[in-house]
Amino acid sequence: MTVLFDICGMEWPVNADGMCLPPREMLVDINVPNAHDFLAWLGVPDQDLWGEIPARELAALLRRRLWPERSETGDEGRPGFVDVHPGRATLIESARPPGRLAGYAERLLLLAENAGDGSIIWG
Repeated sequence: MTVLFDICGMEWPVNADGMCLPPREMLVDINVPNAHDFLAWLGVPDQDLWGEIPARELAALLRRRLWPERSETGDEGRPGFVDVHPGRATLIESARPPGRLAGYAERLLLLAENAGDGSIIWG
């Protein structure tokens, strides 16, 4: 399961895969554990992993978070693991390298700037 960030009301053209998604350089589609970490890193409440924020407000927040002296704090990464027990489902937790949250923020900033006076939604 993932959390997709998009411009509210935007109708993207159909891409080569038949999907209507933001262009690759602005695509922010994050797995749930990383989405929780990303929203916490930004300081945005994420109780239900869905929300909406004015794009200009989000862009300002992202620019501040991407300042060099702030961007690495809390973006150390996450170790992955696989939990296997006979007769039970295997649990796989994806690893996240250091700096990945800042990478999400850079792409989300492009999306927010593209939104102008609109809003960014996620869910």
